[in-house]
Amino acid sequence: MPQVADDLIQTSSLSAFARGIRDTTFGEVGVQILRLGSLVLLARALSPHEFGPYRVLLAISAFATLPGISGVPDALIQRDHVDNAHASTGWWMSVALSMLLAVALYIGAPFIADMMHMPELKEGSRMLCIPIILEGASAVASADLRRRMQFGAVATAEVAAELAFAGVSISLLMLGSGQWCLTGGLAARLSVHAIALTWLSGCLPRTKPTLTAARDIARFSATVLAGQGLLVASSNADYIIIGSMLGPSALGIYGMAWDLLRFAPNRLHRVIVRVALPAFCRIKEDNKRLADGYCRIVDSCSRAILPIAVCAAVAAPEILGAVYGPHWVSAAVPMRLLAPGLALLGLRLAVGPVYYSKDRPGLDFWLHGLRLGLIVLTLSMVGRFGLASASIAMSGVEGAISILGQLMVCSIIGMSVSRLISAAVPGFQLAVLAGVATYCGSGMVEFAGVGGWVGLGLVIVPAAMVIMLTQSGELRQIVRGVQAI
Repeated sequence: MPQVADDLIQTSSLSAFARGIRDTTFGEVGVQILRLGSLVLLARALSPHEFGPYRVLLAISAFATLPGISGVPDALIQRDHVDNAHASTGWWMSVALSMLLAVALYIGAPFIADMMHMPELKEGSRMLCIPIILEGASAVASADLRRRMQFGAVATAEVAAELAFAGVSISLLMLGSGQWCLTGGLAARLSVHAIALTWLSGCLPRTKPTLTAARDIARFSATVLAGQGLLVASSNADYIIIGSMLGPSALGIYGMAWDLLRFAPNRLHRVIVRVALPAFCRIKEDNKRLADGYCRIVDSCSRAILPIAVCAAVAAPEILGAVYGPHWVSAAVPMRLLAPGLALLGLRLAVGPVYYSKDRPGLDFWLHGLRLGLIVLTLSMVGRFGLASASIAMSGVEGAISILGQLMVCSIIGMSVSRLISAAVPGFQLAVLAGVATYCGSGMVEFAGVGGWVGLGLVIVPAAMVIMLTQSGELRQIVRGVQAI
């Protein structure tokens, strides 16, 4: 009977994991259709100079909304038992920290604008203060939905948020407020996301906060929040340094190159890793199962990310010119130089969930602290020489940190490095084939003398055919898995 019960629990966990993957994937498809559509329209209407301040505001919002997405939510997910006292205490902790950050941002907005030499950042930063508090108030609701693996509701909130961004930003652009359309859209996205999460979860404080509950979640949440703070800082330090050294136009070009390359890794991070944390926490005492799950994620990420990174590097001018317009083609050089580091970055997407599930969040803190230090050191030395040198430095840093993060995972779950390499080999092989096919497609475009969307299609089709032919078996397994849910 105990074995039967264990089998039922394992089957239920796998089914919930599969449903989470399915629901999050569907949500991501909707979000990215909306995001890409609105971004294409905005990029064609706005210049790189106007995207520079927006990139800084994205960095500010990523840091200021941390209490709503990390720390307390992760602590509540990681705990075996959560009662009303824990939920209420977590809510008050997140709201208090969010309010503190919002007040600091409001007061410090003029300093930020002066430091970055971008006057529009003063009002833009202050527009984000209320949305930041709302995100903090949705922290426990987010944790509740993720803990119960209700990822369909999480995806619904994100689609609603992206609809708000598209509607507000495009409306402001049509009304002639191009300077504020991106900022207004960002404020709307954060606000709607927080309100939707809270409404769908219905999780609000029902009791008074207690000191005992605060102690229970404080250590883990503080360590995670510090680690995620370093992650956000290291993920945005390059934007801040490049913007302050080279100006808003260079920052807009660099940001567009980075965003295109990180599109696939960021989507996989949201689809897979979000589900991996609660799933890994359920099997955290079984290193063998953890290693199996982690290798499956590395295999899937390598097959998806490595070919895309190679193809994007080869076809960078065609992609930028066709999608965003000819005034963005100058981003092709940094895009190509960033591709190697980005490819390795995509393979470390699941290291965080392993650290957290094993109650070792300090490893994440250490890793991202090292990453931040390397970024500041290298970009301060070479950033002044232009975007090319900055891109090479960032690619090197991402590659080194990715390798180190993987070695740390192998150490704490007792997995051999050779097994990890074996999991990534199919992705590297597919990347070589896709890169050769894309290069052939680029030759066809140059020979035919076509451009725009037609040229982009001719570049992409050969690589797409290679991926479909070589990965048809994998795709069929994914479809059968979704149908079986």
